[in-house]
Amino acid sequence: MADEVAPFGIQVTAVGPSGVRTDFLDERSMKRPQKQLPEYQVVRQTMAGLA
Repeated sequence: MADEVAPFGIQVTAVGPSGVRTDFLDERSMKRPQKQLPEYQVVRQTMAGLA
């Protein structure tokens, strides 16, 4: 990309961090609704697989 935009005076910096540890799937950060809609069954199945 840097080569493509260089003629326009644009500089490019790309940052590619490695893996980052988060609490995304931790019970402290994930809240589940009391009422579960059938339209989101595939989401529940995916989340169950990740647990």
